[in-house]
Amino acid sequence: MSENTNQNTQQTATPTPEGTGGKMFTQEQVNEIVRERLAREKAKAEPTAIDERETALKAREARLDCRDYLEELSKGGKAASSVLGLLDILDTTDSEKFKQTVSALLELGAFNLQLEPLKIPPVDMRGGASPDDLIAAAFKPKS
Repeated sequence: MSENTNQNTQQTATPTPEGTGGKMFTQEQVNEIVRERLAREKAKAEPTAIDERETALKAREARLDCRDYLEELSKGGKAASSVLGLLDILDTTDSEKFKQTVSALLELGAFNLQLEPLKIPPVDMRGGASPDDLIAAAFKPKS
């Protein structure tokens, strides 16, 4: 048991450049120095609230830049306004990469959206079935 306490209080010599003896540290002092240095390094690595806020602000700016780009495309007639859905699908953290991806998709013709108007069959209002009757008939249980 006395050996354990001797190990904890054993002194370590730190040599100086001249090769002569140096300051003596106990193992406890060395451990404390190492703990302090590790705590400082860990504090440097953790993002602060300001860093997190700056990152969020940059991400928002990049998303707005991507949105502006898509709106510009829509006004130019190159794509339908439905391409704004790409903001939710593609990564918007890097606006230049986003623009390249959208341009490549446009070149492939992925957004050649010529939407046809919805064709609803005419309803005979003179005694024919109303749309509500047709819907009710579709969901009527078969007997």
